[in-house]
Amino acid sequence: MGLQQDPARDSYARLTMTPRLSTPALLFLTAWAQILLYGCNIVLYGVGVFFLLRRKGKIGTTCHLVAISILLALITTTAVVTTIVILAQIVPFTSSADSAFGDIALRVDLVACTLINLVILQLAHINAYAILFYRCYHIWNQKIKILIPPLIIIIAESILYWGFELPLYVKIPYVGGVDSQEYSGTLEKARHFDMATITLSIVADSLLTLLIAGRIWRVRRWLQHSGSHMGQMGGHRDYNRIIAMTLESGIINPIGLIILLVFTAIGNDQASSVLASLLPQIFAIAPLLITVRAGLGLTVEAEQGSTRTAQNQAFSLGSLPSASRVLDITASSSRSEDVELQPSYHKNHPRL
Repeated sequence: MGLQQDPARDSYARLTMTPRLSTPALLFLTAWAQILLYGCNIVLYGVGVFFLLRRKGKIGTTCHLVAISILLALITTTAVVTTIVILAQIVPFTSSADSAFGDIALRVDLVACTLINLVILQLAHINAYAILFYRCYHIWNQKIKILIPPLIIIIAESILYWGFELPLYVKIPYVGGVDSQEYSGTLEKARHFDMATITLSIVADSLLTLLIAGRIWRVRRWLQHSGSHMGQMGGHRDYNRIIAMTLESGIINPIGLIILLVFTAIGNDQASSVLASLLPQIFAIAPLLITVRAGLGLTVEAEQGSTRTAQNQAFSLGSLPSASRVLDITASSSRSEDVELQPSYHKNHPRL
C-alpha cells in the first residue's frame, strides 16, 4: 500500500518547480514598476493641485482635495523609498571595500521595511475608502444607514489584515524572494488570510462605487418619469456621463485587487508580491484623477457651455416626497462645481 500524498503539498511543489526570479531580480522589477506608476501619480498630483489652486471659489472643496493629494503623495513616496531601500540592502550596488556604504547597508532592518510597506498599503486603501465614503455619504443625503453594510465589510477586512495577516508577514523579511521551502508553512497560512481580505476589499470597493452610481442612475430615472425637460437640455447625457465617470474611477481598485486575488489563489507568490507592492500606487490613481477632474471642471459637475442657458432652472418632481427639485447639473462655462463634494449637495438632491 503506497504512502498517502498531500494534495496541497503536491500542488505547492509543482508551483515551486516553475521558473522563479532571484530576490535581486524580483526587487529590481518591483522597484522599477513602482517608480513608473509613481511617476504617473506625481504628474496627476502636480496637474490636479495646480488647477485646483487656480480655480476661484469653493475654498472648502479645494482644501479637501489638496489635503487628500498631499496625503497620497506622502504615502506613495514612502512606498517607493522603502522598496528602494530594500533593493539597496539586498543588491550589492557598492563594492565591499567601501566600508562607509557597507555600514549604512548593514543598519537597514528588512523586517522594519516590510512592516512599513504593509502599513502603507493599508493606509492607502483606507484613504481610498474614506473618499468613497465621503462621496457616498453626501450623494445619499447624509443617510448613515446606507453606509452600514460597506462599513461592516471594511471593519471585517481590517480585523483580518491587522490581526492575522500582518503579524504573519512581519516574520518574513521579503515574501517574494525568500526560500519558499523555509517559509512554506507561513506563506500557505498567510495565503488564506490574503484571499479573505482581498475578497472583502473587492466587495467593499465595488459596493461603494455601485451605491454612488446607482443613486445617480435612480435620480435620472425619476427625472425621466417626471416628464421634465431633461431630454431637451441633454440631461440624460449629463447623468450618463456622471455615471460613466463614477464607474471609471471606481473600478480601478477592484480590477487591481481581482488580479491580485487570482495570483494569490493559484499560489504565485512572486507575482502576488510584486502586485501587492504596486497597490499603494494603484489606490492613489482614482483619487488623483478625481482631483484633476475637479480642477479642470470635468468631474461629477456641471456641463459646460452647451447647457449654460439652463443653469438656473430646477426640475419639478411632482409626486416625489421631500423634494421640490433635484440637482441642477448645469453651470456656466466660467464656473466649476464638484457636486459630490459640496456640503450643500444633499439639500438640492431628492431624498429617494
